[in-house]
Amino acid sequence: MSTPIRDLYRENMDSLWTTFNQLDFSDREIYGLYMEQVFYLATHATRLLCRAASHLGVEDQKLHRKFVVHALEEVDHEALARADLRYLKREPVNIMAEAKEIIRLQLEWIDKVPLSFYGYVVILEGLALEAATDVYETALKNFGPRAVTFLKLHIAEDPDHVDKAFEMFDDLDEEALESVRINMNQSTDLYKKMMLSIKEHREVTVPSAAQSTLDTSL
Repeated sequence: MSTPIRDLYRENMDSLWTTFNQLDFSDREIYGLYMEQVFYLATHATRLLCRAASHLGVEDQKLHRKFVVHALEEVDHEALARADLRYLKREPVNIMAEAKEIIRLQLEWIDKVPLSFYGYVVILEGLALEAATDVYETALKNFGPRAVTFLKLHIAEDPDHVDKAFEMFDDLDEEALESVRINMNQSTDLYKKMMLSIKEHREVTVPSAAQSTLDTSL
């Protein structure tokens, strides 16, 4: 028997939360690397939503409309992420392989089962609801309001988006729901790996204070 979609969502969000807690978002490099991935993923949001909508026929008009409305809500959000990066004096040049794989996976799923895309969407909405507030507050305290405009918007705008996604699931048959479950699991796994790659990238490229002291004493 398949896991109920809400239970699966909860399992994935708890797993993501554990991963997020391994990163120190008061570290400017960690936050900057994270926002580079956010920018990259955000640039694809409307394109993926429109692609999914285009694959839904007239018999799925209600769901088609929901995808289109959601796409309109996401228009130009990447500009906020880009502004945050510019304030941090960064360019989006350190895109993790996992971020690129997330987009490739969505394109593959959309072309096979367009409604499966909401397995990814509900995870992003859940992150905005559950994890982004902590990241936002930490980054705001350490880097100021001009570094957190993207997160601020999504925290304010997204509180009911998870509930709306679950309402949409009520209209899906079991075959479509199973594709949502699989995509949700795959997307969560890639997002966790992306976050750990950020942590590893920071450790490799930015030496710790202890190591820097040791190097200068040699």
